[in-house]
Amino acid sequence: MRERSFLALLLFLAPVALCQQQHENGMQQSVSSIANTSASSSSSSSSSSSSSSSSSSWPSLPVYSNPWTQQNVALVYAHQLMDGVGAQTMRMLELYAVAKSLNIGYLHRPIRCIGHVDGRVHFRKSDCSGLKEADKRLVEKLRRLITLPSTVTEEQVSGWEHKYVPKLGWNTLAGLAEDALQRKRPLLISTEFATSILHNYSDMYLAVPQFQAKHPSARLVCDRPQPDAPPQQGRPYLLHGLRLAVHFRRGDIAENKRWADRMLSPYYFINVVRQIMQVLDDAGCIFTIEVFTETPHTAEGKAELQLLQQHLPGAVLLVSTDLAWSWQMLATADILVMSNSAFSLSAALLNPDGFNVFFPNAKQQQFRVPLKHWIMPLDSNGTLSAAAVDELKRRVGLAPQSKEEDAAAAVAAMQVNGALPSPT
Repeated sequence: MRERSFLALLLFLAPVALCQQQHENGMQQSVSSIANTSASSSSSSSSSSSSSSSSSSWPSLPVYSNPWTQQNVALVYAHQLMDGVGAQTMRMLELYAVAKSLNIGYLHRPIRCIGHVDGRVHFRKSDCSGLKEADKRLVEKLRRLITLPSTVTEEQVSGWEHKYVPKLGWNTLAGLAEDALQRKRPLLISTEFATSILHNYSDMYLAVPQFQAKHPSARLVCDRPQPDAPPQQGRPYLLHGLRLAVHFRRGDIAENKRWADRMLSPYYFINVVRQIMQVLDDAGCIFTIEVFTETPHTAEGKAELQLLQQHLPGAVLLVSTDLAWSWQMLATADILVMSNSAFSLSAALLNPDGFNVFFPNAKQQQFRVPLKHWIMPLDSNGTLSAAAVDELKRRVGLAPQSKEEDAAAAVAAMQVNGALPSPT
């Protein structure tokens, strides 16, 4: 992304307060450019969606190729589960991807309340009108950032049949579309989750051009611009560097045993980052390590941050920074190490050309699956496969390692005085 290095320059040169508007513009382009791409390709969307379904993983059903269905069936996010901004955005992006893939309508309605604002994890049935001024501004900023293109209008659907389905599955959606077609009764389906559909057919995300990674993968440029070379936007002379961002998710999941199984050990992140650092160092890259996390409220949580500082020297710990700004920085990083969290998952989805490292052992009931171009660690120790290390080497301009090299051996070599666990 062209904004990436520009954002990195701002991080080097200016305090957060002075950077907010620039970073907001960058993230808004990341989400709102979906709208621009969709508008520019609207004339060919019908033919491309129909032709792509034959080579895609999801079944090609006649109901979705019918022009009446395409014009008279639409999806909308219900906005009843008002939790974190990453989770709500992921669910909206899921719905948008399903609608785009099947060539049916999508209606965008802005986010109402956002969890993790004003100290509340979820708003559920409560009202968010009593927020402090700073929190109101944050929520309004996020509403403006998260804007997806509608293919139908509120006026258009006012006379349609409206049906709420809490969790929308593939067969349910097909049945509702078929019933609407048979009755010739236009239908707006509101739902919280289309997650099971994307779990089974994750390549539906790739029906959205903004989610498609370049082939071959985009080069991660380590070398600085030459002094006599023409200026390049996003690559400032002298100050250009790669950004390695880590989402070290803690907060409510560290304080609620219900979510404890979503936590990854600090050693997991240390191992992943040190393997990446080794490649970047070998390539002579200039880079920063940015760790985004929440303020710890226990001695154990504070000890974890000290552990990260000890084993990742030079890492910048960004603790409970502005929600929107943190999300923007994750979504524009050259390299992103995700947590088991929709906050970083959505950031990776919005940055398909980044080197995005997924997390191991994702719970199936969470329906979180990696896209094909994401990196999947081999285990909960954070071992990267030889193929993953080769891919990173290729992207920074190094020759791939030999096939005989085992990534686990590289991890073992990085053990710090026996502090890091050996791969199992």
